[in-house]
Amino acid sequence: MATTTDVGMDVGRRETSFPWWLVLLEGRLPDGTASVESGVALLRAVFGYDGVQSILESARFAAAQEHERTSPRAGLVRFGLGSALYLSGDVSQARKPLEEALEVLSAGQPLVRIGVLSVLSFANVDEGHLEDAEALAREAHATL
Repeated sequence: MATTTDVGMDVGRRETSFPWWLVLLEGRLPDGTASVESGVALLRAVFGYDGVQSILESARFAAAQEHERTSPRAGLVRFGLGSALYLSGDVSQARKPLEEALEVLSAGQPLVRIGVLSVLSFANVDEGHLEDAEALAREAHATL
């Protein structure tokens, strides 16, 4: 997957550094990303451009395209969808993709794991499960 620098999402320079040659590629990209559109949707979902509704639409699109549980992006895709659902106020629906993210994340993805655990902790607070929320927050902290 392209890095944030590759697509220019660092320091507000989106329009100047996107590798437009990627648009010429068709189908699955060399790194396994389902398509250019899917990769861009995932980045938009995770980095939160254009408001909550846009984040949710991007996350849903990426999840529909990137459905393989064995993909290195599987955890990130589910984190994006779960976070977007949480931000949109759909706390109960956010739980499933976030829990799935924890199942598929590899040991080499600690920052995504911390994000997933944090959003799950927030969801537990919102639902009044304070002990569970604290346990998730402590697990996130221990991952550091």
